[in-house]
Amino acid sequence: MRGATIYQRRMTNGYPQNSSAAPAYFDAESVGIATFLATPLAGSILHASNLWTARAPLGAVFSVLSGVIVTVVLVGIGAAASNLPRPLLWLLSACTVAGARAVARSWLTENNIDQQVQYQQARFRSRGLVALLCLPVTALLFGLVLLDRANQLSTRPAQASPTRALYQRLRINSVTEMQYGDGATEVDARTVADSLLRLGWFSQTLERSAAIGRDERGFVLKIPVVSTINGEQVTEIQQLARIVAGALNPRATMKLELTDTRWEATNESYVTPMRAVVISATATVMASTQVSDDEAQRVGAWLVEERFFNSATAKVVALDRAQGELALVVPIASQSLITPALTQEAQAMAHRFAARMAQAQAQLQLSSTLFLPFTTVRGTATGAQPLAPPALR
Repeated sequence: MRGATIYQRRMTNGYPQNSSAAPAYFDAESVGIATFLATPLAGSILHASNLWTARAPLGAVFSVLSGVIVTVVLVGIGAAASNLPRPLLWLLSACTVAGARAVARSWLTENNIDQQVQYQQARFRSRGLVALLCLPVTALLFGLVLLDRANQLSTRPAQASPTRALYQRLRINSVTEMQYGDGATEVDARTVADSLLRLGWFSQTLERSAAIGRDERGFVLKIPVVSTINGEQVTEIQQLARIVAGALNPRATMKLELTDTRWEATNESYVTPMRAVVISATATVMASTQVSDDEAQRVGAWLVEERFFNSATAKVVALDRAQGELALVVPIASQSLITPALTQEAQAMAHRFAARMAQAQAQLQLSSTLFLPFTTVRGTATGAQPLAPPALR
């Protein structure tokens, strides 16, 4: 009868269910154990052994090939997506084990071999044997992972990634965290956090973190970013780091490391600080290392005379040098606010700025809140006019 199952054929050949002479099969649990301990390939080999015993050689070959493919795919996912959350990787592993076990059980049930397996006296002993054979494979795989990790550590630059376990955590709010170590103190971490809060990088809604450390040259600021960050965004973070550097040490450059989520550096640069020169309770000039405190104070006093600085509104400008010229950087809310009328008023203000600072030529830049210029106008001392531009006030 064509519909007779493999189990039934075995029984017609004289093998009673509880006979020790009956063919031995690996149960579904054994296949699951092998898959868990020694990769899906091992589980597929046990299932292929069942198929071979049942005189299905093509199925056995297909089972082994499937195990190879699944193992390669999982290894590829683990290597290419190392930043995936660990719970997701564990879930993927659990699904693989459950899938292998389900395939094995389905085949045994379909062919009535599950009944034969239930009567095997060595059933539990076979599981122990499977586990015993798979443990050396597990140890080998674990050893290869440790060897690869040790090789990565030995070839990595000494300062590329400090030991994160030595860093302390400082909770800023429910979604923001600072870490500090390698010689940086909690005071340094709070200084950085205050600057990042003021600049809007830290907030009450965005889940972000940063770390501050030190190396032989000074402070090192680490900021995790997404892998798709573009050049313009890198420039913005570098400008933000300049302000942070000024709060930490206004006279020294600071190293900025953009990292992945595991704190491995993907981009490194050194930024010069912008220090805060306070003019009044509501007026501040952010000065670069290329200008003196005296120049910043003179610009602040002039802006008070211009009625740009007033006691009603808190304002911050920056003072820098660009192409050898003194540059006053005035932040505005949006680039869309730049109109021909505003540009003309900025031009008139640039002339007065050059005259007041005794510069043959000076620049006035309309910028973002991080002092990244949107547009630049140049003024000369000879073109100065007495009126201050109302739009900029």
